[in-house]
Amino acid sequence: MVYRWMGWLSACWLPLAAAPLCQVSSPAYPLPLVELYTSEGCSSCPPADAWLGRLPPEVNALAWHVDYWNGLGWTDTLSQAAWSRRQRQMVQREGGNVVYTPQVMLNGRSLEAWEGIRVQTARQARARVSLQLQVLSQDAQGLQVALQGKAEGVPVRYQLALTRAPFSHAIARGENAGRTLSHQHAVLWSAEVTGDGQTIRLPAVAEAARLVAWADAPNAPQVWQSVSLPLNRCVSVPG
Repeated sequence: MVYRWMGWLSACWLPLAAAPLCQVSSPAYPLPLVELYTSEGCSSCPPADAWLGRLPPEVNALAWHVDYWNGLGWTDTLSQAAWSRRQRQMVQREGGNVVYTPQVMLNGRSLEAWEGIRVQTARQARARVSLQLQVLSQDAQGLQVALQGKAEGVPVRYQLALTRAPFSHAIARGENAGRTLSHQHAVLWSAEVTGDGQTIRLPAVAEAARLVAWADAPNAPQVWQSVSLPLNRCVSVPG
């Protein structure tokens, strides 16, 4: 069975650059997706954030800042309750019931010994899903982006996320009091894509630097494919 989806995203950014720079297609092999569940209130999380920043360019990375540390002395301004719910759902997909930080997942499955692992792309493997992500145009309503997906014999759902460029943040209280933390690939917005021709409006987030798309199994811990597109190729983002 083949699944296809075309969606549109809107945001208030400035004019587009040359069109060929504003698109990306997945290769014939699957690109890894690494997810980190983290918090500024967690003293054991900074090494994981640093590890995430050292991943190879072909590895697509997402840092989900959870909110369940916020009552312990420091509120992480990147955290969202939705990211904590996502972590619980991902753990439940594997048959687990315990969430913690830092927690790393590779292609939808928990990666326990992440510190000693070098994530590599399996170029010899054949991807079961292909993705194409493209910035199309800008109109009075904002930026229009298209995502096309094609799956070969596997169930699939499509998801999108906007991430922020690397930055540092001084922490005044909590377990990391007095430290300046470096953040990598922090998720600012995310949505699941369902149906054909769905319209999605993004918030005008000045810090958004990259758009990530991935295809996973609807009810199993399996990511089939992922791609990402740096927005500075396509638009001038206000500072």
